[in-house]
Amino acid sequence: MGCPNCGCETNPPGSGFCGACGARLGTGQTGPAPSAGGVQGRVCRGCGSSRTTPGGIPTWAVVAAVVGFCVMGVFSLLFLLVREPARCLDCGATLD
Repeated sequence: MGCPNCGCETNPPGSGFCGACGARLGTGQTGPAPSAGGVQGRVCRGCGSSRTTPGGIPTWAVVAAVVGFCVMGVFSLLFLLVREPARCLDCGATLD
């Protein structure tokens, strides 16, 4: 579908907005599509809408990082419980 604003011909059939400039398709209006709370400058490749979210770190990734940090911290503390036997500095014999 051709864009009346920029002339882009690569828009999929049935898309509401131009993937190149964001103009509405099929209505004869030119200029950028109105945003209703979406992030400016991003256009969906699937439908051509400019109403997108900014994205971010998923909750599961934060939980996995915190739990992994705690588990590693506990195991690290367990290494402090390991003790070497007393040895003689001259010959290396183990002292009982």
